[in-house]
Amino acid sequence: MIKTNYGFKQEGKSNFIIVAPHASGDDIGTKVLIRDDIGTGELAKRIADKIEAYFVINTQYERNTLDNQFSFPLDFNRLPIINGKYRWDEVHPHLAEFYKDILDFIGKENSNGKKVAIAYIHGMKNHSDKTGIDIGAGVKYDYVNGLKILKGANGENKHPDSNQNFGVIRVNRAQIEEFRSILELKLREKNDFSVEIGKYHPAWFEKNGIQFHKGTENSSFQIELIPELRKKENIDFISSIIAGSLRSVYI
Repeated sequence: MIKTNYGFKQEGKSNFIIVAPHASGDDIGTKVLIRDDIGTGELAKRIADKIEAYFVINTQYERNTLDNQFSFPLDFNRLPIINGKYRWDEVHPHLAEFYKDILDFIGKENSNGKKVAIAYIHGMKNHSDKTGIDIGAGVKYDYVNGLKILKGANGENKHPDSNQNFGVIRVNRAQIEEFRSILELKLREKNDFSVEIGKYHPAWFEKNGIQFHKGTENSSFQIELIPELRKKENIDFISSIIAGSLRSVYI
């Protein structure tokens, strides 16, 4: 594990990259006292260890930290885009370093002819239903002629709730549905939480981290987990079932 200006990174031996943009305060070698998506840094590291994945983890900056020297806040899940163009010269250099490291890791696997799956690990709040995990991939379910179909933010498959979002679908729809199904089956071995796709966090905002990979053949998606599933006593089980589900679909 290599210490960086934003937190930690590690080389991998597989076609997976695990990213934790909001892990400030996680206990993986930092004494930062602020808290963000609690448990996501340790969860990302455990997932990566189980499938020999690369990882990139921000532990140093809480989301929306302001620095008046730069035009954009330090939210490591928000891309610095204005009018369709990246403004890396206007962001804090540690945020630019974070995404450069992700890009470098992707390049190593792509140069060997492999497609990469990039999973961004996040925390979400509890909801009134039994949703335990929500997968954001630029899509959300809609009903068309009685059929439940994954639809994105624009194009002919535009979802009616996408409004002015312009992010693209970042996955093969059949693969992400298979991943959801396998993960929910494993999750329900211990509880009755469901796994959804885009129910609360579709990740179709064009500045969302997973959209950094649009225009490539790599798959990128975020995995949002409720607080219960990020507790220390559940980290090993949850990291194991996410790692196993990733391996089943994207290896």
